[in-house]
Amino acid sequence: MSNSPVFIVASAYGAQGVEKYGQPLLASIAARSGASGFEIRRELFPEGGVPLDQLHTAIEENDLIAVYSAPWGMWTSDGKLNREDLLVVLNEAKQVGASYIKVPLGVYDPLSSDVDELGNCLEETGHQIQLTVENDPTASGGNLRTLRTFFDNCTKNSTPVRMTFDIGNWSWSGENVFEAAEALADYVVHLHCKEVEDRTERTGPISDDSKAAWREVLARFSRELPRGGEFPIAGDDLELTTKQYVRKLSLA
Repeated sequence: MSNSPVFIVASAYGAQGVEKYGQPLLASIAARSGASGFEIRRELFPEGGVPLDQLHTAIEENDLIAVYSAPWGMWTSDGKLNREDLLVVLNEAKQVGASYIKVPLGVYDPLSSDVDELGNCLEETGHQIQLTVENDPTASGGNLRTLRTFFDNCTKNSTPVRMTFDIGNWSWSGENVFEAAEALADYVVHLHCKEVEDRTERTGPISDDSKAAWREVLARFSRELPRGGEFPIAGDDLELTTKQYVRKLSLA
């Protein structure tokens, strides 16, 4: 059985950890711990600072695959393309040398939201980074039927958008994670790993239980898909703790 690639999500170190060390240094820690990639979280940038150059250097020097995650929904509250914010994200992701972009769906309306406009926006910008939409814990962005319709429409229109499948967010939106995995597996290129039914304010560390639900969910997907660790990583020796979680995710 081959090992799966593991990415570490910056938010795993908590807002305080990110503030203390900075995402460029945390990317280096992830790399030294055996991770293949690092997910940059834009919402955790220092106030008034967008350290794109430092992040690009850290990604390049550590030979990491980068995911650029931004919190702005692809579709606005009235179902229109959030073009202005999307263009910012596309440009910043290019500057850091990202291979993936991750954004939430926002409020997609199958009857009025224009997937062709999204495709044209990507084409106009010469977009070459894999854009993904993540199921978030909201009623609009975590609705299985809506997400399936969106990805189906993207496929029909040859719009190059795929999915980041967060295995823990489905419980927050009242969906069954196993039904979601079956319905959306063909669109998934990136996984977010955490406890499946942990609806506490802050996700806990993944269980060591060999029959844990998070392991069952991962088994529904190809082992070649990158697995992003998005659960608390803490301790006196961050590199050692990160290394332990990288190994656990890689072998699960």
